[in-house]
Amino acid sequence: MSTPLSVLIVEDSEDDMALIVRALQRGGYSLAYERVETAAAMSGALDRQPWDIVIADHNMPRFSAPAALTLLKDRGFNLPFIIVSGAIGEDIAVAAMKAGAHDYIMKSNLARLAPAVERELREAAERRKRQQAEKALSESEERFHTMADTAPVLIWMAGTDKFCHYFNKRWLDFTGRTIEQEKGYGWIEGVHSQDFQHCFDSYVAAFESRRDFTMEYRLRRADGEYRWILETGAPRYTPDGSFVGFIGSCVDISERKLAESGLESHVRQQAAVADLGLRALGGAEPAALMDEASVRLAAILAVEYCQILELDPAAGVLLLRAGVGWKPGQIDTTTLGTQMRSQAGYTLLSGAPVIVENLLTETRFKSPFLREHGVISGVSVVIHGRARPFGVLSVHTTRQRKFSSDDAHFLQSIAHVLATAIERKQTEEALQESQSRLSGIIGSAMDAIVTIDAEQRISLFNTAAEQMFRCSAAQAIGQPLDRLLPERFRDLHHKYIQAFGQSTRTRRSMRSLGVVYGLRANGEEFPIEASISQTEAAGRRYFTVIMRDVTERQRYARALESITAMAASLRDTPTRAAMASIVVEHVLALVQGDRAALAWRSPPSDEMLVEIARGDWAHLAGVRLPAEVWSGELDLVAGQPQPGAVVPARHTPAAIEPPGIGPAPAFVPLIVEHETLGLLWVGRHTPISDVELQLLATFGEVAANALCRATLHEQADLRLRRLHAARAIGLATTASLDLRLTLEVLLDQATGQLGVDAADVLIYNSRAQTLEYVCGRGLRVVPAHRPRAFAGESLAGRAAIERRILGIADLRSSREAHVQAQLAAAEGFVAYYGVPLLARGQVVGVLELLHRAPLAPNPEWLDFLETIAVAAAIAIDNAQMFEQLQHGSDERLLTRQTAVQS
Repeated sequence: MSTPLSVLIVEDSEDDMALIVRALQRGGYSLAYERVETAAAMSGALDRQPWDIVIADHNMPRFSAPAALTLLKDRGFNLPFIIVSGAIGEDIAVAAMKAGAHDYIMKSNLARLAPAVERELREAAERRKRQQAEKALSESEERFHTMADTAPVLIWMAGTDKFCHYFNKRWLDFTGRTIEQEKGYGWIEGVHSQDFQHCFDSYVAAFESRRDFTMEYRLRRADGEYRWILETGAPRYTPDGSFVGFIGSCVDISERKLAESGLESHVRQQAAVADLGLRALGGAEPAALMDEASVRLAAILAVEYCQILELDPAAGVLLLRAGVGWKPGQIDTTTLGTQMRSQAGYTLLSGAPVIVENLLTETRFKSPFLREHGVISGVSVVIHGRARPFGVLSVHTTRQRKFSSDDAHFLQSIAHVLATAIERKQTEEALQESQSRLSGIIGSAMDAIVTIDAEQRISLFNTAAEQMFRCSAAQAIGQPLDRLLPERFRDLHHKYIQAFGQSTRTRRSMRSLGVVYGLRANGEEFPIEASISQTEAAGRRYFTVIMRDVTERQRYARALESITAMAASLRDTPTRAAMASIVVEHVLALVQGDRAALAWRSPPSDEMLVEIARGDWAHLAGVRLPAEVWSGELDLVAGQPQPGAVVPARHTPAAIEPPGIGPAPAFVPLIVEHETLGLLWVGRHTPISDVELQLLATFGEVAANALCRATLHEQADLRLRRLHAARAIGLATTASLDLRLTLEVLLDQATGQLGVDAADVLIYNSRAQTLEYVCGRGLRVVPAHRPRAFAGESLAGRAAIERRILGIADLRSSREAHVQAQLAAAEGFVAYYGVPLLARGQVVGVLELLHRAPLAPNPEWLDFLETIAVAAAIAIDNAQMFEQLQHGSDERLLTRQTAVQS
């Protein structure tokens, strides 16, 4: 089905027009068309009927496409315009398009004409729709502006950039500014400085969240007065849901705020009076109450100054005791006269509230002190007392203001509260003075003093009692005495008190009751010695008990017994290891601890090896503490560590004190002749007392000396055994030329005296440049008779080449991963030591020591190792020399026999 199309063709050729018509008909259009070739003809055709599109030839004798396009625009027609030409340059086509032509088509390619017409008709329809929409929008905005300008509220609009672009007439009349001044962020210049940040932040936050908002702020009116504004804003969207900005309206709520302010002020005043009154009745100090009252009065009445003047009747002056707004140093130093020369003096003499509206025109008094501070208006009242006035309370401002009678009543109410607090304080001071002497004696007593009534309820509980029972007097007074006694003794104690009350005796001395037990607030029982007395006062019977905690005394006695027992046990113990175990067990018993550890120092590495650990630290046995870790404990002892020094271990290494174990333990450095030989840690779930620390110091001295003696004895015994071993090695070396037998003796001594699991000897073969296995001890698998390379491919080869002892104390932490794998796979060895065997300046072999645990050799161990190595080198060298001599003798004998035969 063809589409109807009305076409105005500007063409001077009938044939070319026919081609255009035929191309459009082939494109599916049913045409109504007219051809024109002059401007007049085109203008007439435009007047006669509406057209859908204009198609024009570019060059004609009397007309042209650019001229036709200009005519079309001048007549106000917005029709699609397509140029059709037989030959047109690209620059001319571009110029035509810039002038407003919608497309150009070559006559040689009219197949493009129908699609181009379809496209331009579609775009023209879209342009008409947009124009209609824009026109409707313009009309809508015009109606909105008319409505907004006549609305009784202030209206504004802002775009997506937060810049305001519209303010209605009511807004501009209110602010007295032009729309150019208000646009953008100019409107915020009229916001009160105290409301600026809140207003701006709320405005920006609403834009970012695109949500409705409501806020109150003060906006400057055209006459300069700030008025309270209630503003409501809402986001704006197009019909397709696009955000286009905000619209808001504002209402003047100043009258409402004024009414609310008055009501709020009254409520605040009543709340302040009630709050300060409760604090006064609750025992607040008058000085603190005065400071708080000054601050609250200044805030509630919105004044710069508040002063509380205390009357000194003897000196006849008023002292500035508290206040707000005065220069630093004036409180407690400034005095005013009590005569009528000042407002305070006038108020004091009149005995009634005094309101001043303008101090500059005041005739009743001058008040130079207030004038110095620029005061204009104020109100003052008397702080009345029962016998005499306490002083004057007043507030002042540098602005002229008419204070009301309600303000004076509020001030007088605060003055009554202050008078109540002052009178209460004076009464309490008089009472405290009468009790201070007795309280001082009881409070300073070193023994706990507790008084109970006939019902055995506590009525007095001194400071020593608080410390003894870990309970404050406030918590104890009024409570039954039972809370201070273990449950199993309560019935017996009740009966004792009743029997004592019925007796004629008034007191029983300390220790006459024997040792009894008390109960601390944390549930801990403890032994005490006590004396008791009874008396009557105001017809009531009271019992007073004086108590002394003997926990430390008993603990000290038990500790001395423990130290004595430990010393006896150490004397009968043959080995240092057994002594160390005894020391740990006794230190646990000494402080009733639940964990302990003893570490002994290794001189070569200066490490501490944890030899024994008990309780929560049992898993720490065998742990090595580097010097920088354990020496941190000794830093806690002031100066040079001394024997018996003991302190709470506040910096106990993490390895010793796992988190969450309880209070920090104590440590005892084991020191003999100013040398730290070891450390002893002990801990429990409750803190260790000072007395226990002193006992631990004594304990540490005894333990250190005993362990040192045992260590020296064992070292001497070890040296003696190694001396005998060295002698046996010397005899073996000189007594036999059997190399294997000699080396086996050496290896027996090496494994026995040096405490290693295995050892072997490798002899250097100079011809093959290899190290060959000769004999060994402690090897589970005898090595295959495969020579080892002399080069540094093996640890033995490296020791031989470098001519030094090659020691690896723990292969697991060394870089020799391949060596560790070989040794571990075969035998499970962990430590390795290789010693080159040197004779007459030449390497003759290597002595190897292997161990299945890490080694920490000391200098004596290494010295004995070198002794064995020297003996082995001599034995090998002797054997080789003997072999060479014997070989030479055999050669000479063979030569002689050969000569005889010949």
